Amino acid sequence: MRKTKLFISGPMTGIPHYNVENFNRYAEMARKLGYRVVNPVEMARRIGIKKVLSDKKVFKKLIEAELEAIKDCDAILMLDWWQNSPGAKKELRVALGVRLDVKLQHDIEMEWLNFERVPFLSKAKKSTRRA
Repeated sequence: MRKTKLFISGPMTGIPHYNVENFNRYAEMARKLGYRVVNPVEMARRIGIKKVLSDKKVFKKLIEAELEAIKDCDAILMLDWWQNSPGAKKELRVALGVRLDVKLQHDIEMEWLNFERVPFLSKAKKSTRRA
């Protein structure tokens, strides 16, 4: 079975440190859940974050690359406060245009809680069994 490819979208501008920590946290969480992840922060790192932030042409090319990358995904994850981000809203419009599944940050958190709980439940069941 093919793993779901997930694009992470959310606010960056106006957020301390461009919200990098949050993007990376949810990228790691999604990978552990079995998703293939497209993280815009990782895309920017490949180019060089300082270059992206200081050169408008490079920034525009990164945005174009992100919008194209969305078209190659199966789902988009909208991080909290995406509604305040013009870029995230544009990414969502593209995702809806190519009929991607939309997940909210809460959805991944609930998947994570279930993922983390499964080993605990299986251990509990074993300990109550009779020999």
